[in-house]
Amino acid sequence: MRAFPSVLLMSAIVTTAQAAAEGQAAIEARIKATLEQRYPTATIEAVHASTTIAGWYEVVTPSDVNYTDAKADLLILGSVTDTRTKENLSARRWGQLHAIDFRSLPFDRAIKVVKGDGSRKLAVFADPDCPYCRKLEQELQGLTNLTVYIFLFPIAELHPDANRRAEQIWCATDAATSWASWVLEQKAPADANCASTPIAELAALGAKLKIFGTPTMFTVDGNRVVGAIDKDELERRLTEARVATRIAAAE
Repeated sequence: MRAFPSVLLMSAIVTTAQAAAEGQAAIEARIKATLEQRYPTATIEAVHASTTIAGWYEVVTPSDVNYTDAKADLLILGSVTDTRTKENLSARRWGQLHAIDFRSLPFDRAIKVVKGDGSRKLAVFADPDCPYCRKLEQELQGLTNLTVYIFLFPIAELHPDANRRAEQIWCATDAATSWASWVLEQKAPADANCASTPIAELAALGAKLKIFGTPTMFTVDGNRVVGAIDKDELERRLTEARVATRIAAAE
């Protein structure tokens, strides 16, 4: 175990020397080309110097972030976790690299829920039959001064009845109440029909935004959060997003 930090340290020293001699962009391009040659079926979006593992490089794919050394001889697959916070740093980095323009979301296609003064904003792509979406909704009950935009995103491959349920909720007289009643209390929404629903449109948007599972959230700074996180973590992400947005507006 004592040798392990030394290996990383030597890797960082060698990589720093290589970067100085070869140029950072050239190293990243070479790593990408090497991995594409060795893994011809893989889709590699980009390679960047990693801020998570010193001296290594992050390999960005359409669904995750992996890590490699400067020679692309070693590859770490799977998530890197902060042992102090238990946060999946790989997932967070992928979300940062695939941030969106929050203002571009079609809010008229969302179920809007206002808590308190509604001053903070959160967009949630959710499947009505997803147990993790139910867990998230339970956590959201403990937050206030928040506007939640719920974009119905049924995943039929996992929940065969979710599309019908989403249509019932959207077409209800009070979609927000219908959503909460079903997700929190399992009170089935009444059958309801309306001229059209945004569900197909949101499915296309989800594909464009690379949403692979629910719940997927976006904070006002455009960063994404995947999965049901607890109330305290939600508060932290909302605060971070608000601060980042204010800093960006002041620049």
